[in-house]
Amino acid sequence: MNLTKEFSSSTLAEWQAKITKDLKGGTLEDLNWQSELGPINPVLFDYKNKYARFDSHVNQDDNSWLITQSFNCKDAKKANQYILQALTGGVNKLHLNHLKIEDIATVLNEVMLDIIHVTVKTTVDKKDAMTIAFTQYCKSKNWNITDLNLKIVTDSIGQYVLNLGPKTKIESGEVFVWGCLYANCGARIQNEQAFAIAHGHEYLQAQIENGIAPEKAAANITFQLALGNSYFTEMAKIRAFRTLWNSVLANYGVENHYTTIHVENSNFYQSNLDLHNNRRRGTTAAMAGILGGADSIEVLKDDMNIKEKRSDAARMSKNISLILQEEAYFNQVKDATNGSYYIEQLTDIIIEKSWAKFQEIEKMGGFLIAFEKGTVAKWVKEDLDKKQAQFKNEELILLGTNRHPNAKETRSENYQPINADEKFLSPYRLAQTKLN
Repeated sequence: MNLTKEFSSSTLAEWQAKITKDLKGGTLEDLNWQSELGPINPVLFDYKNKYARFDSHVNQDDNSWLITQSFNCKDAKKANQYILQALTGGVNKLHLNHLKIEDIATVLNEVMLDIIHVTVKTTVDKKDAMTIAFTQYCKSKNWNITDLNLKIVTDSIGQYVLNLGPKTKIESGEVFVWGCLYANCGARIQNEQAFAIAHGHEYLQAQIENGIAPEKAAANITFQLALGNSYFTEMAKIRAFRTLWNSVLANYGVENHYTTIHVENSNFYQSNLDLHNNRRRGTTAAMAGILGGADSIEVLKDDMNIKEKRSDAARMSKNISLILQEEAYFNQVKDATNGSYYIEQLTDIIIEKSWAKFQEIEKMGGFLIAFEKGTVAKWVKEDLDKKQAQFKNEELILLGTNRHPNAKETRSENYQPINADEKFLSPYRLAQTKLN
């Protein structure tokens, strides 16, 4: 069927008249909206990309992503129990936190590392010993560790920024840039992107200075980003990130590098009130992550911030990805947003604003210097103050929290201010503000 013959075309004037009629007397300008990026015009009749785009999922035929779940391994036997339940339920990537070397066999009992993706998050001082222990464990199972989808990663900068560890020598080898921490502190998209890129750039420079080839240094770096509630801008954010990082790499002679991106919904928007809405927010973020081209996705449990845990929280968060994959078929079409004027415009806006902020950071001497001067915390605090005011005025809405709250809800949340002069950043949840 030739669609151009089956359907008559419309002129620009006809489209404008149709939209104006549907607005019942309103104007096209009435549809403009204020975003974290500034004013956005969603009505576009044509748009040509200003900057390069880099494909996601280049080594696969579909849009499948890895369904991820994180596990606290302090109690090895319980961790193994939860891991096996998750794998049976459809999870195919594990993030292991607080794993002790002596507990590797217990935590991974009956876990088939030859078919499951595993990321072990550890610290610089433990990484070598952890790698040796895993090599021995894999050998005992007749697995060659180099053939597995196993990563033992660190992020000393992230630990330092969150005041969880000392400032240490920046490591070589596999690193997992904890870019989500900036969104979880309240940073706007352009600042979050710039901080994550500058954070990764510190590792890239250090590895190259340590004699690692630029291509290998780039391959050593994986990014973790957090997604907020602005559906289309969060899609565009992931697409923009690939261009931004490739722009950095191009300066070191690395062209068309495939950047691995893991995403989760931002804990900044998780509320302790009306928890079911956390699932809805997690679903929106997951959809944005999928359409934006993320390689792996974790939907946070809706009860992660409260003491009284719900028995179905982990299963329900994992099922969001399963439903989007198995019932909504989000895994079928690669790069579904490609060519959308609106998404392409948003992608370019994010690229421009984030790159400008990144260059500002680099002129200061890089991320760590900007952080130690307190500049990064100052910018985040400015973003946070604005979001808090918008939340209070119901310009930024969390259903069940600052609008349409459950009158029967008795749980309250404590407000924890962040001081502008603090050089470290603290994760912050928008809904910590107590309801009157």
